[in-house]
Amino acid sequence: MYKKITILRDPSTVELRFLEGQPVELEKILTKEEWDSTISEVNEAMRDKISFSYFFLFLFGLPEKEIDKTVEKINLEFGERGIYFCNPKSLQFQEMEIILNLHK
Repeated sequence: MYKKITILRDPSTVELRFLEGQPVELEKILTKEEWDSTISEVNEAMRDKISFSYFFLFLFGLPEKEIDKTVEKINLEFGERGIYFCNPKSLQFQEMEIILNLHK
């Protein structure tokens, strides 16, 4: 099962949507340097060094107990476990999509 996450951001809002769907062809996988740069932007935007997974799950609006269970369940880690960026406009945070393979 795959989840497709689309993040749309303008200067004042961030919108996160989880969509059920089939795997899509990836346009680009971020390099480690691009990933680190994106994480830095996320951290700066959040004004806190929270983990990437918590960033997304807080945006998704899960209660804290659910966040902990979800982090455990899908084990979002930096870069390799089925986390990919499409639409490489992500570094400007205009739009980015992530495919999560929940079976890994």
